[in-house]
Order: sequence, then C-alpha cells, then structure tokens
Amino acid sequence: MSTESNKGVKMPLLAGLTQTRESLAKTVVVPNMAPMNEKPTSAWDMQLKKIGPYQIVKVLGFGGVGTVFEALDTQINRQVALKVLNRKWINDDVAKERFLREARLSAMVKSPHVAMIHAVGDDDGVPYLAMELLSGFSLEELIHQVKLTMPQILRLAREMAKGLAAAHSHNLIHRDIKPGNIWLETLPDPSGHDKKVYRVKILDFGLARLQEQTDGLTRHGVVVGTPLYMSPEQINGSKLDPRSDLFSLGVVLYQLCTGKQPFHGESVADVWDAILRVNPVNAREINPEVPQKFARLIDRLLNKSRDNRPLDAVNVVRLVEIIESEEERRIVKQVARAAVQKNLPNSTPPQAAGAAGEIQPLIKLLLIASLVMNLVMMVGMGVLIYLLLTRH
Repeated sequence: MSTESNKGVKMPLLAGLTQTRESLAKTVVVPNMAPMNEKPTSAWDMQLKKIGPYQIVKVLGFGGVGTVFEALDTQINRQVALKVLNRKWINDDVAKERFLREARLSAMVKSPHVAMIHAVGDDDGVPYLAMELLSGFSLEELIHQVKLTMPQILRLAREMAKGLAAAHSHNLIHRDIKPGNIWLETLPDPSGHDKKVYRVKILDFGLARLQEQTDGLTRHGVVVGTPLYMSPEQINGSKLDPRSDLFSLGVVLYQLCTGKQPFHGESVADVWDAILRVNPVNAREINPEVPQKFARLIDRLLNKSRDNRPLDAVNVVRLVEIIESEEERRIVKQVARAAVQKNLPNSTPPQAAGAAGEIQPLIKLLLIASLVMNLVMMVGMGVLIYLLLTRH
C-alpha cells in the first residue's frame, strides 16, 4: 500500500520512468479505497489502536472488505500497511475465511512486482494481514496526467507480465487487473541523483482464487471484477485460468498506447456486450508510434477465445523483451541518422576548411607544373620524331 500520491501534480517522466523528487505530493492515497471524507464502516470505528504486535499510526483508506492502516510492527520496529477486516464482517465466518485466504494466497507469491505480505494473523477474532508499505502512486493516476513514451509503456508491460507470471506459477489468478491495481513504487535512483525510479507492483489479490478452488468460498458463475477490464469468460461466468488476467492486461496496454478504452458502452451491459462481440481497432491505427509487433500482441491478448491468446504470462514477458530490443535498435539508428543529417550541411569543420585553404594554392602550382612538363615532353617527342624521319 502507499504513503505518497501525486494527484494534481504534473509528472514529466524521464527515460526509464524516473522523476524528480519535487514533483511528488505528500498526501496519502490507497488504490481502490474510498476517500477519507466518507465515514468508513470498519475496525476504525471501534477506535482500534493496536492489533497483534502492530501499533496503529493512522488510517490510509477503506473498502468494502477491509480497512488499511499505517502501523508500526513493535517487534521489529518496521512500518507496515495493515489491512483489517471490516467490523460488519467480524461475525461472518465465511467472510473471515475468505479474507484470510486472500492473505495466504498473496503471501505465496515472491516477486519484486507483487506487493509483499509480511504476516497474517487473527487478534481476538479480528483477522488482519501486514504488507509492505509502499511510496508512489497508481498507474491510474499516472495515465490521467502524462502521455507515456513507447519505451516506458513497454517497460510497464514487461514488469506487469512478470508479476502475473509469478502469481500464475502458484495457480493464483488475480481476476481484477486494472490501472488502479498497478502501483508504481518509488525507489531511489541508483545513480545517486535527486530523482526517483519507479517499479511496478501488482496490488490487491482480494478477488483472486486458486484455479482448482473447491472449498465453496468462490463459485463458478459469479461475476467478479471491474467491468471495463473483465475477460469474456468472467462475463460468461466460465471457469477461469490465468489467460483471463492476460485479457485484462491487454485492456490496460491498449489504454496506455491509445489513451482510449478498447470497449465502450453507456452501461455495464453495453460494455460487456462489446467485450463479447466487438473487436477493437488495432492500437497502431490510433497511435502510429506503437510498434507493429506490440499492436499484434495486444490484439492477441484481447482475443475473445483464450485459446488464441498467448500461452502464459512468461510468454508475454519474452515477446515484450524482443520488442523492447528491436525498439532500442531502431531508436539508436534513428538518433545516428539524425546526427549524420544534422552534420551534412557543415560538410567541412573549420579546422579542416583552414587546412584546405592552405593546400589549395600548392595543388594549383603542382597542376601547372604538370601541364608544363607534359607540354615539354610532347614538344621533345615531336622533335625526336622529326629528326628520325629526316635522317632517312
């Protein structure tokens, strides 16, 4: 979860998603949580000050299932984001088990691109999970404020796919991939300059489930997710596999490349109908800067049939890395070509021009001397021929 936001702040990103420290605001935001001017129904209402070994510092946000606090782990003096089940669910055994399942499943995933779960516990019937406290902002905030370059989009695509690959390796499906669940964690610039570098972290596995879930806590046929980013099989209530997340990833990438949603509608029903029936315009037709191979990859991710999508997220990572390498070579050639064209009008540097000015008179003298010598030789040959002829 987060400790920083940049709402209302323009963010001129540098290559590789870096940013100056001054461009970050200091307010607090938690993705997918209600604004703090709305009164939550949560453990916060109970004036919760401590749970387990965690001392509550402040509330970060709240949602339908849990409230998130900034807290201090008093055992090891570490700041964490503490998610506590809302009060209204405390007496619901199924809700409590679902909440704990979310934590246990998320804790299985070890990846730099998935938010880390430190601990899962239950304090006097109140379940909680402690996760890493992240600074930064959501991808949803970012795309409303800046236009990303293709190298930046490709890097985001690669890191999102890596996070999904790590989750899918544990048979864990996210089920709600969208910009609000993609966090850009701020890290210090390795060069030591006063900048920050950003790394993708996938958040909120609250809707996730194991592929072979059989405990009845999540049922096939139940539609769960965010309408604009849902896969056709989610809408149909079909059994899901990791390729459902790949469809949602395709929606996010289409939005990053074009600034538009691939599926439109005035209602949820209209959007779902578009997802099931409409093939969106190729991203390159809207934005010519999108590499052809990347546009084709997005089309594959958005295929109605999961059998026609990439096999898995690992495959997506590999394809994006190939496209990144090709784009890097193209950009290097483009820069080199521009440098050559820039220097063509100034064909001779000043020093060379001066040297050429000094050499030119000598060249003229040598040419004149060569002509004179050729003339003398021609005259001499003529005289010699005349003498030979007259002797006979």
